[in-house]
Amino acid sequence: MRRLAVFIAATVILFLAAAPAAAQVGRVSGKVMDPEGNPIPGVTVTVTSPEMPSLKIVKRTNKKGRFVVTHTDVTLAYEYTLEKEGYQTLRKPVRPLAGGTVMIKFTMAPAGAAPAGSPQGAPEAGAPPAPARGAIKVYNEGVEAQQAGDLDTAEAKYREALEADPKLSAAHTSIAAVRFLKEDYAAAAAEAEKALEIDPGDTRALQIRYDAYRKLGDHEKAAEAAKALKALGTATEAAKRVFNEGVDAYNAGDISAAMSKFLQAVDLDPDLVPAWIVLARLNLKQGSPGRALTMVEEALQREPDNPKALKLKFDAAVAAGNMA
Repeated sequence: MRRLAVFIAATVILFLAAAPAAAQVGRVSGKVMDPEGNPIPGVTVTVTSPEMPSLKIVKRTNKKGRFVVTHTDVTLAYEYTLEKEGYQTLRKPVRPLAGGTVMIKFTMAPAGAAPAGSPQGAPEAGAPPAPARGAIKVYNEGVEAQQAGDLDTAEAKYREALEADPKLSAAHTSIAAVRFLKEDYAAAAAEAEKALEIDPGDTRALQIRYDAYRKLGDHEKAAEAAKALKALGTATEAAKRVFNEGVDAYNAGDISAAMSKFLQAVDLDPDLVPAWIVLARLNLKQGSPGRALTMVEEALQREPDNPKALKLKFDAAVAAGNMA
């Protein structure tokens, strides 16, 4: 058992970098366009904050006129200054959203033309609407309460934010997270569904919905949720998270839960070789060399020269009596 624990510990190191940080950040995804709707590449975007004079973040739009800024302190007020030769300088106040992404379209007027754009730009077509600033403030207070472990206050703040802005999808997602932590999986799934009605690309809501339906034993809806994760290209991230949960369960002595998590991980991402290897190791340890061989073959199909998988295949074949 000790040898297996060391093996799993060594394997999980691969995923430590993928584990999300405890503190939530806020992102602003911007698209800069001219009054005719054409993207403007090469715009210099400078982010400052009157509340932190030393802060300065500089980005440049790509050929599609897009840029992304990640804010590690969502409690501050920020000002975005957009500059490019031939265009009027544009300054806009922006408030990031804790744990979410605000999508904003900025319109830059050519030099000499009348200024264009609203105080915070407009939400992109097809994107969730930019949330009201008051709703963001209350929502961020909810995030702070949740990080402090006060789930009741957090949920109350998220609901207050929804009253201010019913289209604030991140609030539904955060309520779903709180209900999941309280083991109210039906409510968690329902809130995640509400978030996804507003923002179908909300990866956090997709993951909570998947986890909630699995906890409820609704395999059909869980399969649909997994399909949505794969379609969005976030299944691998979810699989790594589930794999780490399996390691936690193993370390807590719950082998059955660990096996379930590892199987869930390969269901989300069949190319997650370390999960196949750990499953093979566990099955071999439990006296099921045939199942171990099946699992290790899955690993070798993807990484034929993986030394751990090759060693496991030999060990499982010996245990199964399949050696010539």
